[in-house]
Amino acid sequence: MKKRKYRVLVVGHTYVVGLNQAKLEEIARRGRVDLGLVVPKRWYSRDFGTTYELERVSPNIEYYPLAARINSRPGGYFLSLRALERTLRNFRPDLVHVEQEAFSLAAFETAVVCSARGAPFSLFCWQNVPRRVGLLRRCTRRYVARRASALVAGNSGAAKLVMGWGYRGPVEIMPQLGVDTSLFFPRRKPQEPTFRVGFVGVLSYRKGVDVLLEAGALLRNEGRAIRVAVVGSGPWEKALRIQAERSGMNSFIEWRGWVPHSRVPEEVARMDALVLPTRTIPGDAEQLGHVLLEAMAMGVPVVGSSCGEIPNVIGRPDLIFGENDPDGLSRILRRLMDDGQWRREVIDYGLARVQQCFSNSVIAERLESVWIRVLSPENRRQMPVALAQ
Repeated sequence: MKKRKYRVLVVGHTYVVGLNQAKLEEIARRGRVDLGLVVPKRWYSRDFGTTYELERVSPNIEYYPLAARINSRPGGYFLSLRALERTLRNFRPDLVHVEQEAFSLAAFETAVVCSARGAPFSLFCWQNVPRRVGLLRRCTRRYVARRASALVAGNSGAAKLVMGWGYRGPVEIMPQLGVDTSLFFPRRKPQEPTFRVGFVGVLSYRKGVDVLLEAGALLRNEGRAIRVAVVGSGPWEKALRIQAERSGMNSFIEWRGWVPHSRVPEEVARMDALVLPTRTIPGDAEQLGHVLLEAMAMGVPVVGSSCGEIPNVIGRPDLIFGENDPDGLSRILRRLMDDGQWRREVIDYGLARVQQCFSNSVIAERLESVWIRVLSPENRRQMPVALAQ
């Protein structure tokens, strides 16, 4: 007898962008799960000032674009309850997987619709630092946490928070998105006398790019041939440019500006090392640092601060420096410049780590396994009666 495919409906604004759908496409192509995707028709990124229209890139996914209210705030947007309920009725999922924080309105309305229809749902979240929220948000996140059948957390801090809100089921810790190794792969870099260190991301205070500029200045003052490439834009850019101008650092800084994700590989390929110097601020710490994984997949050494999940992502203490510590960062960069054998070891380590833990294929397999465990007959029998129907 042919085994019936499971049907899983994914809810999340992240998948407006086609490149972000690679994990879902990988699952759909495996043939064990039929996938539907509920996503806002369009999404406005406050970081980049850009509106993204839904990209339908996979013939293996059933798309359900819905109008979203407040479609610029991950925790604040919501969909029409009637449209969401109609989508569940049409797709008839065995499981709904919502990739939003437990306190988000989208997660709450998904949990309400699933509970009404007797459909189990799994939750992906990544917030790893407690934040003060009002009574209503505290009630809704507890409602979501207590009714979820499985939790996929982007980091260990997120798992602890959701468990503190009442979640008691199985937990899987992994990134939301894997690395597309068909896009991010090693490229031959021309031999240059200058050591090129780079940053890719939003230029905000919390990203700590000023620490990277200071570390670069320390090495330049030693007579080192080093350049710093800053790839990105954001609210802190003006302050960084003023800092560079006043301290005479502009001569060795390349302001590359914002680039679309499809062009990030060509920027990273020109780097001898990539640095993520994020600092913790009230209510926020680095939740992952996906650019670290992309750089490792390209054979580019990565260095990160001790903020949030960065040490766990990199997995090597010798590539970690303390937050707000340009001296500690310069020591690691100095070693990368001077110790060729260690640099080669770091490159090989990064390539292997991505292949073993963070490729789209690996992430897809792990997420699919979570869903199948939830839907297995043994687990279904153990669910509350309202969910097992």
